Amino acid sequence: MWHCPHNIPLWEKCKSDFGVFFPIVSTGWDNNPRFPQNQFTAICEGKCPKEYEKSLRIAKDWADKNIPEGNPKLIFINAWNEWTEGEYLEPDNFYGYDYLNATARVFGGSGQATK
Repeated sequence: MWHCPHNIPLWEKCKSDFGVFFPIVSTGWDNNPRFPQNQFTAICEGKCPKEYEKSLRIAKDWADKNIPEGNPKLIFINAWNEWTEGEYLEPDNFYGYDYLNATARVFGGSGQATK
């Protein structure tokens, strides 16, 4: 699975090295379309709103416990509209508003959009 649990050791190292670290969550990606067919790069498998929401919850929990008081509780989400690599939050014809609704369920709002 591609979601956050195997990023936590990296987050811990960055926190140790820099004192403050803001986690990054991805909706999933595959940048192979940008390379010749004989060159392949790592991809995120299992991309879906449910796994993205799990990742957001893990990142939020980590940020709440690890970002020192007095610093903003930031979590970066990559990306809004990287369509070529399949990494986007924007509504589409397959998932609709599911990625945005997952974000709202984790961070607030009602997550009620349907169109």
